[in-house]
Amino acid sequence: MKVTDVFSWLPADAISIGELELLFEGQHNGTYEGAYTVSLDMPEQAGMDIRNSSAALAEEGKKTAFVLKHDTVIAVIGYRETIRE
Repeated sequence: MKVTDVFSWLPADAISIGELELLFEGQHNGTYEGAYTVSLDMPEQAGMDIRNSSAALAEEGKKTAFVLKHDTVIAVIGYRETIRE
């Protein structure tokens, strides 16, 4: 799995792009334990900006994940699955 894009709705001093990438990778690998959650499904309460970001990534053939804090989407992660040999 390779992170290709990160759209964040929080300022960098709250959580950096690098921290969001590590959080997602940790969640994907089963090693993350923290205050944020990651969903591979679009949350019902997602606003139009989040839906548009997800749609743009899908048009590029990327998968999306949503980082939430207290049921509020704070970031959209675009990623591609990598093939392991």
